[in-house]
Amino acid sequence: MEIAPKAGKVIALLLKLTNAKKTIEIGVFTGCSLHLIALTIPWQGHVEHDFVFSFIDAEQVSYQNINDRMFKLVKVGGILGYDYTLLFGKINMSEECVKETMKPNMHHIIQLNRF
Repeated sequence: MEIAPKAGKVIALLLKLTNAKKTIEIGVFTGCSLHLIALTIPWQGHVEHDFVFSFIDAEQVSYQNINDRMFKLVKVGGILGYDYTLLFGKINMSEECVKETMKPNMHHIIQLNRF
């Protein structure tokens, strides 16, 4: 129930590439990704500018609503990162191959990815 180590490395790389100083995370469970972000970005006290990086790990049903809000909070050129966008590779599978419990999330993720 936390981000995979490879995903954490990708997040850290994106933070460094964008020189992010102010980030926002939606959907903290164990705090693993939040801790990683805090350790990666430079501490400069209070910074007066828009968010450069956003990581969303919330209920997939809420992703589109969160996405609409993030477009207003993250500055142009910033990065919006979403957990489960590949849904363990299931978004490329036919519906018959996907467990019934995952189908609702799959539809929300496909809709977000199309957007």
